[in-house]
Amino acid sequence: MEKHKKIKPTQIVFDFDSTILRGEMLEIIAETALKNQPDKKMIINEINHITNLGMSGEIPFEESLSRRLEMIEMSKEILKKLVKKFLV
Repeated sequence: MEKHKKIKPTQIVFDFDSTILRGEMLEIIAETALKNQPDKKMIINEINHITNLGMSGEIPFEESLSRRLEMIEMSKEILKKLVKKFLV
């Protein structure tokens, strides 16, 4: 019998429009990325506000995405935590 090799993922897919995950991916990322930030709640509220502006067409998607991404400091460590939380 052949053993199955464990495949290491080489790509990560983010679901920015809630097609796969229930909830907005950037809010999920923000929860992890801003875990120890004292102003976490304020930043997440602003991310939600910008998301709503984009969803209603008041600002273009590209602007909405770039403004929200600027508010979150991403790192490989945060991505590892997200993968562990949702995929492992």
